Amino acid sequence: MATSTRNGRRQTQRSKATSRVAQRSLDVRAMRGRVLGLRQRMSGRPLVYLDSAATSQRARDAVEAMDQLFARRNANIHQEGFALAREAKSMADEGRATLATFIGARRPEEVVHVDGSTEGINLVMTTWGLDTVRRSHNIVLTTQEHLSNLLPWQILSKRTGCELRFIEADDTGKLRLEQLSSVITRRTKLVALPHVSNVLGHINPVDAVVERAREVGARVLVDGAQSTPHIPIDVRALGCDFFVFSGHKMLGPFGSSVMWARHELLEEMTPYNAGGGSVEKATLKRAEYKDPPQKFEGGTDNPAGTVGLAAAVKLLRDTGERRIMDYERRLTEHGLERLMNVPKLRLIGSFLPEGRLPIFSFVIDGYTGSELATKLGNRGIAVSGGSLNAGPCLAQFGVEEATRASCYVYNTPEELDVLAEALTELSAEGGRR
Repeated sequence: MATSTRNGRRQTQRSKATSRVAQRSLDVRAMRGRVLGLRQRMSGRPLVYLDSAATSQRARDAVEAMDQLFARRNANIHQEGFALAREAKSMADEGRATLATFIGARRPEEVVHVDGSTEGINLVMTTWGLDTVRRSHNIVLTTQEHLSNLLPWQILSKRTGCELRFIEADDTGKLRLEQLSSVITRRTKLVALPHVSNVLGHINPVDAVVERAREVGARVLVDGAQSTPHIPIDVRALGCDFFVFSGHKMLGPFGSSVMWARHELLEEMTPYNAGGGSVEKATLKRAEYKDPPQKFEGGTDNPAGTVGLAAAVKLLRDTGERRIMDYERRLTEHGLERLMNVPKLRLIGSFLPEGRLPIFSFVIDGYTGSELATKLGNRGIAVSGGSLNAGPCLAQFGVEEATRASCYVYNTPEELDVLAEALTELSAEGGRR
C-alpha cells in the first residue's frame, strides 16, 4: 500500500510538472474559460470530458457569434432585397473566407458548406465519383477508415463495378507504404484516406500517398475530420484534390463542416443537392446552375453554422496552432505513460508519442468497449465505446469493440490521471468477476 501511495504521489507530481511546462506556452485555464460545457457534473462527479474525437465542446465565441446572427441578422441570405438579409449574407461570406484562409485554400469559392465530413465525402462520391469512375477502374482506401470514408465508396463500387483496394497497416497501425506501388496503379482513379485515424491517432503520411497517386494520374481525397482540430492544415501543401473536415470536432457547432476541392474540379462536377439558391435561371425543362460553390448548396443555407465555425477557427488561430500542437504532444506523452501502466490494459496502435495525437483506444480484460465506456461514464468520465464506427480497423487488432479517450486543447494532464486511476480500479474489479 505504501508503494502504491508513493507511486501515486510521483504521478501527481509529474502531472503538475507537465502542466507547468505546458502552460508556459498555452494557458489552458484561459482556454477552458472560453469553452462552454466543461464546468459541470456528470453522474454526480466533476465532468472529465475525453470524447472530443466524437464531438468537442463548444467555444463561447462560436455560440456568441451565432446568437448575434440569430438576434440581429436573422434572415434568409438568398433574399438580398432588404438590408437584414444582405447583412446576414455578408457575415456568412466573411465566415467562408475565414475558413478558406484557415486551410490554405486559394479562394473562398473552393469551400463548400456541408453538414459534416460524411456529407462531404458522399458529395464527392455522388458527383465526381459517378461522373468519373467506371468498371475498369479501382479506388484505393486504407484498412483504417471510419465508415464515413468506406461506405460511400462501397456504394460507388456497387453502382459502377469498380474495384476497391486497400493499403494495409502493420502491427502498430502504421500504413505499409511499401504497398503503394502495387496497390495504386494506372487503373486507380481515386485514393481516399484518413489524415488521422479516429482509432489509432496516427498522422498518416499523406505526402507519400499523394506522390504515388500523381505518378499514375489518380486524385486524392483526405478525410481531415480528426486532423484539422489539432494540426495546421494547408490543402495546397498537402497536394490533395479533396479535403473534408467537421466543425463540431473543433469547437464549432453541429452542421458546420467543409468539403474543399480544387476549383477546376468543382467547375466540372455535377451539381449536388439541387434546389433554390443553386441556379441562375430555371425553366420547366432546364436550369442554368451557379458557379461553385453555390451549385452544391441548394436550399436554405445555414449561415449560423458558418459564422459559428469561423469564430471557433479564429479562436484556434489566435491561440496559435503550433502552440496547440506542442501542448497536445505533451498530453499524448503523458496519456501514453499513464495508460501503459494500467494493469490488463492493451493499447491499440503505437506505444510511441511521435507522429500521433492524444487519441487513445484500448481494451481491458473483462469488459467490452461499450461496457467500459459506461463504467467510466458512471464515474463522470466521458469517452467513446463500441466499434467506434471503424470495425474493420479494430478487426486488424483482433477486437470487435474498444474504448477511446480523446483529448483536445482544453484537457489537462490531471484529467488523464483521473482516467488512469479509474481504469486501474476497474481493471481490478474486472479481474474479480
